[in-house]
Amino acid sequence: MDDMILEIRLEEQLERQQRIREQIEKLSSLIKIDSQETSENNK
Repeated sequence: MDDMILEIRLEEQLERQQRIREQIEKLSSLIKIDSQETSENNK
């Protein structure tokens, strides 16, 4: 019984980590684009 609860919690944490990772990737790609634009504007 306890094992099941632990497994479910683990799965939830993994899903949360996956979502966070996806958000970080989106953010970092946005930041890259933004920094490229800024450097082009500074030329």
